Amino acid sequence: MSYPTQQDVASRGEAQLLQDALGESDPMLLLELVRSMEAQLSQLYGGDIAPSGTETPATLPAVYTAAGVESADEFVELVRSMEEQLAAFYDED
Repeated sequence: MSYPTQQDVASRGEAQLLQDALGESDPMLLLELVRSMEAQLSQLYGGDIAPSGTETPATLPAVYTAAGVESADEFVELVRSMEEQLAAFYDED
């Protein structure tokens, strides 16, 4: 019988946090979400937002690195901030 490692437990906890906060925990879809929001913000702000890269990570830690954050909490905070910026822009119209 094999027991889950501490890393396995932490990864499941991060995935659940992302699922609860954002409704998604799949690394590919999370990266697509951030890239889409980055593209929208870049377009709105005249290209001042740096893209997170073109790599296609398959793990949550790789998604965090691509997004420039270190944890699920920081990733959720990043997405919320981007949502607020986009909402503020679209609410002005």
